[in-house]
Amino acid sequence: MHYKADYASTYTWSDIVYGVHYLYGTGSTWKDKIDQMNIEIVNHNNFWLLGTFFREKYDYKMERINDNTINIQLKDISLDYYEAFSIALVNLYEFDFGFWIDSKEETRWELRRRILTNNELVLLNKEQLRILRNSIYATNGYSFRSTDLQVYFSKKNWYKVNPNFSERSFFENEKINLDNISKEENRRN
Repeated sequence: MHYKADYASTYTWSDIVYGVHYLYGTGSTWKDKIDQMNIEIVNHNNFWLLGTFFREKYDYKMERINDNTINIQLKDISLDYYEAFSIALVNLYEFDFGFWIDSKEETRWELRRRILTNNELVLLNKEQLRILRNSIYATNGYSFRSTDLQVYFSKKNWYKVNPNFSERSFFENEKINLDNISKEENRRN
């Protein structure tokens, strides 16, 4: 059985994050569990896919077919009626709205606090990976030579060129994220 649905803003979490929701639990009326289910996500717009969410946790395999298409494969699924698959879509990625100042006036940033997973990176297209990788440099004040990156990051109110920029000032998680993003970019070439 095949089912196709266009992206739609079926629900909104904020002015930035939108969601697409697909209820597949109606398959629970089938006689046996589902041996395999494939979900194909085709992204032909500028949305960043923040994540995919299942009502129930299943072992699944996620792979990028091409720069616009992702395939998610689930196996041995025993459904409840209300089980659903959701996609979180954003116009801006976390580095654009992930800053805040705490009571000690310390700036914090998402890619300093945690390590991105492979399942998060596979959701991004090549250009988004490039922007994400360079956002780590931007938050540390790197002065970009590439005109498109200069223009992109100069529009961010948090971006300030640091004349004393050094990769030695990167946090450990930033170094790991840079390495993981680069490995994902290399897999795509």
